[in-house]
Parts: sequence; structure tokens; C-alpha cells
Amino acid sequence: RVALAHIAASPRDDAEVEALFHQAGVIRADTLEDLFDIALLLSLQPLPRGNRVAIISNSGGVATICADACETHGMEIAGPGVVDLHAMAMPEDYERACREALEHPQVDALIASFACLGTCDPSVVARAIRRAAVHAEQTTGIAKPTLLSLMGVSGAVAVGSAALGDRGGAHRTFPSYRFPESAALALSKVVEYARFRMQPPGRILGYPDLNAGEARRRVERFIEGLPGPAPTALPEAETRELLAAFGLALREASAPSTRPEPHVALHLSADPDFGPIWRFHRQGAGSILRITPLTDLDIVEVLEKLRLRSTSGLAATLGRLTQLVEELPWLSALEAQVIIGGDDGSGRALPLQANLRLTLSQASFRMP
Repeated sequence: RVALAHIAASPRDDAEVEALFHQAGVIRADTLEDLFDIALLLSLQPLPRGNRVAIISNSGGVATICADACETHGMEIAGPGVVDLHAMAMPEDYERACREALEHPQVDALIASFACLGTCDPSVVARAIRRAAVHAEQTTGIAKPTLLSLMGVSGAVAVGSAALGDRGGAHRTFPSYRFPESAALALSKVVEYARFRMQPPGRILGYPDLNAGEARRRVERFIEGLPGPAPTALPEAETRELLAAFGLALREASAPSTRPEPHVALHLSADPDFGPIWRFHRQGAGSILRITPLTDLDIVEVLEKLRLRSTSGLAATLGRLTQLVEELPWLSALEAQVIIGGDDGSGRALPLQANLRLTLSQASFRMP
């Protein structure tokens, strides 16, 4: 209610938000503190090439807590793993250990923590870590994100001097977090984002046998004949013709069976903010939400989560339905089932069950 009054925001289904962010590569922060922690890392360090992380600390307890947090958030402790330099570690110990970790081929990122005992200067340790990062990058040619957890120091830690003459690294700025768990969480979010950036963008599948123009004309005539803006189901005969324009068919109704055939349920709804949202459900595999349009990579991912082969004819069915949704902005809902039991793996589009329901509305949620 507060959000609605403040920014005119309407309540959202959390699963829909998660689906949109997943497909768009948006990093989701659960708290405002997380938001700034992640932004700090993105602005100051390169993206990691994977989820393998090394941890260096002068406290075994702190290192263990950090390792647990990393593994909880889906990262792998690799390379030298968790290195405990012990309480009396000197800056040169940090420089040596950090350089060995960053030069290790199985390490994608480093979290270095320092718990100050008595009177000490964390900036001296930060400069040692900075020297290690610069030399490791010069040696390997790979820039790896380095996160600090200098107890009592948070924010951006700028270290280095141009007088040192280090190529490409005279000045380095590291994100520093008050607690190692915060560093682990921020790194895990950036790892997910980096994985998204590494993927090819995908493409919308094209089919030469479509007759989208005729389908649009049929829908426009139907819409013009409606008495009002209320969503209206398209009659079965018109539905068959509309699907045929996109190379899709309705499966003929058969006698009821005592043993239901394995199928995937498809449900499309028109969200006023996100546009068309697909929900796919297969018994035993759960439900999956995706925003349209579906690229070829989106479809492969859907099949994997539904525990179906990439050669399943459902891929072609979903690809053609994506074209239908994109061409017909008056589509407000679609409910259908696809029998997958007889899929021969040829890749031909599977027919939709005869109980399909397709609803159109005069109010388009997108510009035609």
C-alpha cells in the first residue's frame, strides 16, 4: 500500500519478477545494503570468468565463515582454497599468498580479509594485496576481481602510487566490505551476471511457412465485431484457422483414457507491465515462468527444466507460438496442453490439444 501511494506501483507476483530478471540479466538485490555492495564491486573490478574463488585471511574463523558463505551462494572454493595466514601475518605474507592465488589457473576471484589485532594499519595490507593483483595480472594477462574485507574499513579502498611504475596498475581501487559474508554475497551475484554476459544473445526462430498477415486480418475483423473491450474467446473454427496460419494444428479429440497421457500445460497471460508471460507446467518437473519473446536459447532452457530432449517437437511448437504472440498484440490469454508421450524426436511441431482456449481483447497490451 505504501509503494502504491508513493510511486503508483502495483503488487507484483514475485515469480514473475524473478522470471523477467532472469531472462534480462538483471541482478536482483534483496536489501539496499546488498544493492550498494554489488554496485561497488561492478564499478571497481572486472567481471569474473567463473565461480571459482580463493580465500585468504589472518583468521581461520573468519576464513571459514567466508568459505561457508561462498558455497551457500553457489561458488566453488578452488586453487589454494582457504588460506589461513594466522594472526601475526605480515603484509609480505599477504602479497605472496594473494599473488599465488590470483596466478592460479583454477581461481576466478579472490576474497582477502584482514582482522586487525591491536594497533595496526589496514592500508599497509591493502597495498600488499594491490601489488599482488598488479603482478598477477602482468604475469597471467588476466584481470581477476579482488575483494577485500578489512575489518573496520568499508567502501572503496584506493591504493598504489604512480611512482611505483607498475604497468596498467599504478592506481587500484578495491571494494572493501565490513564482513566477509557481504563480500561473498556480492561476488555470487556478479558471478551470475557474468555468466549471463558470456551467453550468446539467442535468436527468434523463423519459419518460412507462416502467414502472419492473414492471421492479423482475421483477428482484426474479429476484434471489430466485439461489443466491448472485455476479453472474448475465439470460436474453435477460427482458432483452428488462426493456428494453421502459424503452422500449428489442433489434435483431434479422442476417447477418454483411464491412464492420462504425459503432457505439458501452456498458459499465457497478458501482464500490463511485462507483456505476455508464459507459464509451462509438467507433472514431476514443476512450473516455469518466462517472458516473451522466447529465443532459441530460452526454449532449450525450458525443455531442460521440463526434463525433455532438445530434439523434442515441443521446441518447434513453442517457437511457432512465440511468433503468434509477437504478431497478435490483441491476444490476452491462451491455455493449451501438448501431449509429449508420442514425441518421436523428429523436431516436428507437436499439435495442441483440442481443448485449447484462446482469448482476444480490443485493448492491446503492446503496439501492433
